[in-house]
Amino acid sequence: MKIIKMREIFLPFLLGYLFGSFPSAYIISKKIKNIDIRKVGDRNPGARNVYKNVGKLAGTLTFLIDFSKGFLPIFVFYRIFKKENLALISGIGSILGHDFPIFLKFYGGKSISTILGILFSLFPFEFIFSIFIFLIFFLLKKHFDQAIALFFVSFVLILIFEKVDKILIFYVLFIVASIGIKKIIDFPRERLRGKLINS
Repeated sequence: MKIIKMREIFLPFLLGYLFGSFPSAYIISKKIKNIDIRKVGDRNPGARNVYKNVGKLAGTLTFLIDFSKGFLPIFVFYRIFKKENLALISGIGSILGHDFPIFLKFYGGKSISTILGILFSLFPFEFIFSIFIFLIFFLLKKHFDQAIALFFVSFVLILIFEKVDKILIFYVLFIVASIGIKKIIDFPRERLRGKLINS
């Protein structure tokens, strides 16, 4: 992988961030049921909360849009322009845009759907194989958090088994770890929001 200059980083990062900032969960929830998704359920403006509190169709649509936030920037830079470094940078931008969207005062979701889009764009066959593992476990146990954790673990193990470039494996580990980091960052804010809503 070639070393790139700082000025080359800005555009793909900015495009990824702006694309990721599109508040799909908020807009869809408002349009369909006039609900502020940040004030219901677990107050997370993401596809899963929309699915539970607005409806299956709304949740599915939110997931597809959030998935595309990760998929499209990577696809453009990696698959079309063949710029791997720029693709990875745009992916980071998309995640940060979804997590801290400028259009929602920097309060966004956890980026699971967006990260899935990134992984699918980078490694489509490995993604599909890991999704089968996810579906089998989820159908048996009916536990989403455990199933998605198993998906990520199996995905990384496949990459290691295939001896994928270590930088790409580290990248995948980093963006997956960002989900947990975002949860930690959100905890005090969500706790405060819960107190304000219930007061």
